[in-house]
Amino acid sequence: MRLFSAFVAVSALSLPVLADRSLRQHVEPRALIDVCATITSEDLAAVDLYLPQSSYYGCVDICICLSSLSATIKTNKELQLLAKRYGENLVKSDLSSLVSLSPSTD
Repeated sequence: MRLFSAFVAVSALSLPVLADRSLRQHVEPRALIDVCATITSEDLAAVDLYLPQSSYYGCVDICICLSSLSATIKTNKELQLLAKRYGENLVKSDLSSLVSLSPSTD
């Protein structure tokens, strides 16, 4: 019984210290809303692109989110080839207009 009461006393004393420490931790602010869309061949036909629409033929039917465009380009083989050929910024601008104007935006 003594051991239990000593444990309760020690844990009760440490609670304010733990709460105080969590108040001083750095928390990175994050965006709560992201725009994502599933890009299909119909979406490609409906949007004016800088690159020819046939460039994106191998990338049809993929889900793209605006917050992860760079990661999507780096992980998708077809988009990697397009970025090497035309430049990553041009591919990013095309993809962001596709996502923004896509009727399948989630």
